[in-house]
Amino acid sequence: MDIAIVLNGPNLDLEIAEPYIICADGGYNLLKGEKIPDIIIGDMDSIGELPENIKTKIVPKQKDFTDGEFAIRLACETKGVQTIKIYGAFGGRPDHQLANLGLLRIAKSQNKKAIIVAKGITVSFETSFVEHETDRGDIISVISSEGDAILDGGKGLFYEIKDLHLNSFDSRGISNIATDNKISFSIKKGEIYLFIIKENN
Repeated sequence: MDIAIVLNGPNLDLEIAEPYIICADGGYNLLKGEKIPDIIIGDMDSIGELPENIKTKIVPKQKDFTDGEFAIRLACETKGVQTIKIYGAFGGRPDHQLANLGLLRIAKSQNKKAIIVAKGITVSFETSFVEHETDRGDIISVISSEGDAILDGGKGLFYEIKDLHLNSFDSRGISNIATDNKISFSIKKGEIYLFIIKENN
């Protein structure tokens, strides 16, 4: 089963196709009644009035975690979950956007596949061999998530990825370009965030 998590971002620019929807607090507001979530989780400080007939899980207001983290952990615990798609992760406070990237790491630590999706953008957290379908001209950006990363064996990319050393402050992995309908490379060391951005986004 695929699961959608809707965060409390400024907008929802993609239609949700997943059969099971978890809203992180004010993410419910983004649905505008067009979709009914299976559960809302959070401290409910961004929802004026709790909707009737929708399951809720209320967490303490005083906490050192985001509602998004509660949502990703709930998704990872859901029976039969295969892929988790996270909506509403971008466009808000910059600290929240960085924290939202961390949700991908949490899912990976639970051996679950998660991606952040927005209009023309997908973001994944990668730790080994990377292979993705692309369109020619897509922007491919790679950012080390923590410390040093070494990438090698790049295919389908304009800028060569061969024994490429990166750290979390390095911009060398930014704005590569897909030259084929598939890109691939190996991660010899470290962990990375992979951004695939459509050319005409």
